[in-house]
Amino acid sequence: MVVRTGRTVAEVARDLGMNSTALGNWVNNWTTEHPETSPEDSPVDRARICELEAEVARLRMENEF
Repeated sequence: MVVRTGRTVAEVARDLGMNSTALGNWVNNWTTEHPETSPEDSPVDRARICELEAEVARLRMENEF
């Protein structure tokens, strides 16, 4: 999510409910291992990602109750 959407590590970690340091380490390791990879999502892909992120947020809120 960090690499593909360009969102910050802190934002993605917060959305996933995980430690931002751990996620940051994973992202750094991945970018080190894949320096040539710079994925560009199509507008349809970006829209779908946004829809899925909204659904995850909604389900998390429902789960808290």
